[in-house]
Amino acid sequence: MSKNTKPSSSNKKQPAAVVLGVQHITALNTVWSLAQMNLPMIGVTSQPQSPYARTKKCKMVNCPDVNSDALIETLIELGKSFDEKAVLFPCSDAQVGVVSEKRDLLAPYYHFHLPSQEVVRTLMYKANFANYAQTNGYPIPRTAVIDRATNPKACLSEWKFPCLLKPDNKTANWTQHTRGTKVLRIRNEDQLLKTIDQVLQWVDRLVIQEWIPGGDSNVYFCLMYFDDSSEPRATFVGRKIRQWLPEIGSTASAERHFNSTVLEESLRLFKAVRYKGLGSVEFKLDPEDRRFKITEPTVGRPNLQSYVAVANGINIPYVAYCNLIGKSVTLLDQPDRDVAVKWVNEWREYHSALFYLQQGRLSLKDWIRSLRGPRTYALFSLSDPLPFLLTLTRLSYKEMRKFLLSFVRLVFRAIKPRRW
Repeated sequence: MSKNTKPSSSNKKQPAAVVLGVQHITALNTVWSLAQMNLPMIGVTSQPQSPYARTKKCKMVNCPDVNSDALIETLIELGKSFDEKAVLFPCSDAQVGVVSEKRDLLAPYYHFHLPSQEVVRTLMYKANFANYAQTNGYPIPRTAVIDRATNPKACLSEWKFPCLLKPDNKTANWTQHTRGTKVLRIRNEDQLLKTIDQVLQWVDRLVIQEWIPGGDSNVYFCLMYFDDSSEPRATFVGRKIRQWLPEIGSTASAERHFNSTVLEESLRLFKAVRYKGLGSVEFKLDPEDRRFKITEPTVGRPNLQSYVAVANGINIPYVAYCNLIGKSVTLLDQPDRDVAVKWVNEWREYHSALFYLQQGRLSLKDWIRSLRGPRTYALFSLSDPLPFLLTLTRLSYKEMRKFLLSFVRLVFRAIKPRRW
């Protein structure tokens, strides 16, 4: 592979970067990544009152719905105002889906890299990816696909529990009914059959996967960017420290943790499909057979914890920006890199740590030790304080009181464990 090349921070006559969905942390952290390089930026949001949309790092444009075809109308209208093509950064699966389907309409106004529509559908939809992975020999947990025509009892005989139930694609209906939960953990067959019957009223297809034992820190990820020739221009390998919800949720804290198997398997998967653009692959290390098993790829966008790579010196959104405007920049993770900055998603980390502390699976001392060293945060930034401060003001009195009481109890328990 080519050697790492140091990017330039000059913004002289630079095209604008347009970041979609700046009402979520993924988009906010993408804005921060690009702001480090002093790029002209525009954020697009459908929730202008969101604390994240109040960032001072970019101009904001409102869109009725950033996850629907309304986004295309907004982007075309915005694109007409540019003197030259802007660089587009979708930050959710729904945005990637819309941009991919309407790529021909957006191409006159924006630079963006996406794999073919067929590859987007193969990797983004969990049922399609399970079929592709099983056919081509990629390591994934045991998986079954269920739809309304399937007899669950017939295909789930001898299934081990617990197991995970996932939507084929995370739709608005799924999010509404599960309050944003990524997956459902199922304890036994009776619960599984009842849940399938209920959930198939919201979504068309479900994926059932075997549960891989092990804690949050067994979850690894490889963040990447591939150029137009399907060559990796940026790679970063890390692992989660904690998740919220515990063991099945989104990243609460993460760190750099290089692993050659995770890197090699991620590159093998993406190069095989002639991948282009931003993407990542998540794995879980199975403690029983010591194999890394792919739990999901992410297509065409940054991941929630992508800022951990930026904090560790690999600014993947900026590498993508440079390559899209014709500047050749490469930043590849190496096993001997000595940078080690942790990324903390403040509220998710608090809830996750509180859960483990109350369960007796984590001590206050071990919690502090796990986050020791240089850190960066999902929301807190001295150079852009409003997203964090406004998030605080939106906490209700009840939530704030619960937070403070829980913290005091935990400290007291750590100091006086016998009396507590």
